[in-house]
Amino acid sequence: MGFPRFLAWESKMGDANSQRVSWGSEELQTSVSKAQAREYFTPLTLSADKRVRVKAIRALLALAKNGRCNYCYKEVENYNDLYRWHFDHLFDLQDYSVSPVTQIHQFRISGNAAANHRFATVMRHGLEDTQLLCKNCHYLKNRETFYARQQTATGITRLTDQLGLG
Repeated sequence: MGFPRFLAWESKMGDANSQRVSWGSEELQTSVSKAQAREYFTPLTLSADKRVRVKAIRALLALAKNGRCNYCYKEVENYNDLYRWHFDHLFDLQDYSVSPVTQIHQFRISGNAAANHRFATVMRHGLEDTQLLCKNCHYLKNRETFYARQQTATGITRLTDQLGLG
């Protein structure tokens, strides 16, 4: 018997205080397929609960991106569990505060950042400025970016040392 993979949460529409569902409950997390996603999540985009609203926006955004990882083409199995899926910015937030494509001030497609922007802005930014990545591809891309930045920094440090500028 292994440790359960997730805790299920129960949320009442308009109630900002979500409650934890007991382990023995029959109401474990609902699985939502690609075919059901639009019908299930569209009404939830109007929820007063920010967590519910962001979850719905992320699900609809993943659906609009064909529910597939942009690198390995792995399919989203459950649109109600996108915890391990990432909306990765095409133009890194550290380098570009404003998107060169949409001219939108970039923000993360999760949490308060997405909840505090208009639905249309989140969808436009998500569709045009991000790519959907599974957790493994997101990790590999971040490692690649980290090593590239580290290599550039090392090269600059060596150059300044050689030129006697450091």
